[in-house]
Amino acid sequence: LGAPDFGVVDVAVSISSVTARTVGTPFTLTVIVTNRTASPATGLVLGNTLPAFLQGNSASVSQGSFSAGRWSVGDLPANGSATATVSLTGTNLGQGNVIVSIIGRDQQDSDLNNNAALSTVTADRTAAGALFYLPGNTPYLSRTNSPFFAGILNGSFTLEDFESGAFNIRG
Repeated sequence: LGAPDFGVVDVAVSISSVTARTVGTPFTLTVIVTNRTASPATGLVLGNTLPAFLQGNSASVSQGSFSAGRWSVGDLPANGSATATVSLTGTNLGQGNVIVSIIGRDQQDSDLNNNAALSTVTADRTAAGALFYLPGNTPYLSRTNSPFFAGILNGSFTLEDFESGAFNIRG
């Protein structure tokens, strides 16, 4: 009888974009996987890659299950789609790409160019009371919601007077 013929499908992935985020404040990204063909797509699994400064908190999915950065979607009907809403938190200042891609499916895909999507995330400000680390692993406790130290990461330095009174600058 031979191997079953699962046909060919075209499954695409998209991801939302976000504005600059505050360190320590959760935000969400929405991932949509869509079957663009008239045949069912089966055995779909998506995976993601996060930059080191982001932490995954939780995810809610319209179908299947999500665990440890892996979304087991299962089967999508012809022209069907499924959605995952993923909660993330920036644990430090940084900029990087969240990449989501199809890592498993039963059928061949006619267009591999739409099997991955990315969203660039920037955490460039600190919340009051947030602890983060400057280059050289120097700890800093923020007193304001400010992008004050974002320039240091790019090699520049700007001084802002957050409090009245005397202060010293070393370095």
